[in-house]
Amino acid sequence: MTLRLIRRNRSFRLLISGAAAANLGDGIAALALPWLATLISRDPFHIAAVAFAARLPWFLLALPVGVITDRADRQALMFRADLARVVLSFGIVALILGAPALPLADGD
Repeated sequence: MTLRLIRRNRSFRLLISGAAAANLGDGIAALALPWLATLISRDPFHIAAVAFAARLPWFLLALPVGVITDRADRQALMFRADLARVVLSFGIVALILGAPALPLADGD
């Protein structure tokens, strides 16, 4: 019964597939950004600071944005939030590709 409803409901399938792609991207970024920091610095504090900075907006904005979410059009809000995430992700990629070459580790 439930599978039949999911097969017939295109909007739900689009929502779930979009959420799955966004969560996969978040997981990859959570792994890739500190890993990239290890290429730049071997200092554990710097690497931890990168991981901390990636989660800081969530920590600071979760409660206030929850209030806004309750009062706004959720579909438009989801679209704008995902669009902002895409722009920021491409910005990170552009910064990485535009950065000067990193020195090889251990003086190789």
